[in-house]
Formats: sequence, structure tokens, C-alpha cells
Amino acid sequence: MGTNFGTFIEEEMVIAINNRKVYELPRNLKFTLYRMFGPLKDEETFQAGRLGNHMKPDIWVEYEGTRKYISIKSGRATELHQEKLDTLVPFLKQNGLSEESCNFFKEYCYGDGTQDGSGVEAYDFPRLKEHYKEQSNKFNKEVISKPELIDAVLYRCIFGGAIPNGIHADYIYFGNSDYGDIMSWKQLKKHLSMKTWGFMSNPHIGPLQFKAKIRGQARHPDKEYLRHCCELWWANLEADLRYISNRYSL
Repeated sequence: MGTNFGTFIEEEMVIAINNRKVYELPRNLKFTLYRMFGPLKDEETFQAGRLGNHMKPDIWVEYEGTRKYISIKSGRATELHQEKLDTLVPFLKQNGLSEESCNFFKEYCYGDGTQDGSGVEAYDFPRLKEHYKEQSNKFNKEVISKPELIDAVLYRCIFGGAIPNGIHADYIYFGNSDYGDIMSWKQLKKHLSMKTWGFMSNPHIGPLQFKAKIRGQARHPDKEYLRHCCELWWANLEADLRYISNRYSL
């Protein structure tokens, strides 16, 4: 989500929870926190706060000495992860993606016919999709055949992050203090075991599609580093998260 809007929602959530007794909580948050912590006592107080940048969880919530970490998404947010290709691709290879598919992953992100972004011109999306149609199909077939790879990538992109020894999120919450749905890794992993997203023609890893943060050398010369960053997003995040939240137990 956009930085300013995201910060506003995180602060709103913290204000709605921090130093509030259970009976003072908005109805939606009370139910969500009940799902996270179990039975709540009306006179007990919650603590909450925001976390620093570059970690998956955005806020922490504490109740009777137990602390949970939550990643917040809202609005039209679908992006879940950004990472430099020079760390993400080795992670994919380490978790079983073939050398050929790793090379395709880089070439598709850059979209200029190279694996290092040195091409003269980046393809627009229709040309990119047509040019890599056969390779995309081959990539998708391999990924679908490797559920452990999908699990590893989804956990890294949504709950764990790429920072060594960083704090992992216990839940992802989509919404605000008035309305929202929550999803745990246990729920998502169960859902991944039931669905392949094989209907998607774009290259994907589970529900996540990917591209370079910025494609093409000439577009943003002052942000060259972003051409080497991969962005992964979940197109129907809000609807799918709501389904998963209500379909499987936390």
C-alpha cells in the first residue's frame, strides 16, 4: 500500500487497541483479537505499537504477556514483497527451482531479453506476455510440481521477509479498525495444498505474480537500483484472504 496511507492505517489500528480494555474495543477488532488470543476478559488491557521499516509485521499487539506480530494491508494493496534479484533468485534456486527457470525469472523481470537488465529496450506488457508465452507455461508447470518451493516463497513474501533474524509476522490483516479479515500461515498453507492457481497464464508462484519494480533503463535514471528489485503481488488479495480467513481455522 502507499506509504502515507499505510502509515495512517497502522497508526489507526494502534490507537484503537493500545491501552484499551477488552470491553472498549471496536466490535471487529474485539472479534479479530479473540481469534488471535482466545477467550478475552472484559477488564484486561491490550498494548500495541508500530514496528520499524523493512520487516514483515507492521504492528505488535500484546495481551496478558503474549505478543503477536501483524502485517497490515488495506485499500487497493496487492504488493506483498520487494527484494533484490541477487538475493531472491539464489533463494529460489536453494528451494528447488531449476537453473533454467531461475534464468527465465530474471529475464522476465527485466523484460529486455537479458538476465541482467542490459538490453536496450524493455518490452511493454502485451509484447512481454507474447514473447515469453512458451517459457511462462514451462515455468508454471515446474513451479506447480514443487509445492515445497511455493510454500517457501509464500512464507518469505508474506510472513518471514528476507532480513536475517528479522521479526516474522504471525498474521496478515487486510482492512482497518472498523472492518477486516485476518490470515495465519497455517491457514494459507492449508489453502496452498488445495489450490494450484493453474488457471493463470502469467508466470506465477502460487498466487504471486512478479515483475521488476521499474522496467527499462531510460525511465527513471535516478532510480537505477529499482530495476534490479523484484516486486511480487497477489492480484485478488482482499477477496482471497477473506475466503481463507473464513474457510480454515487459525
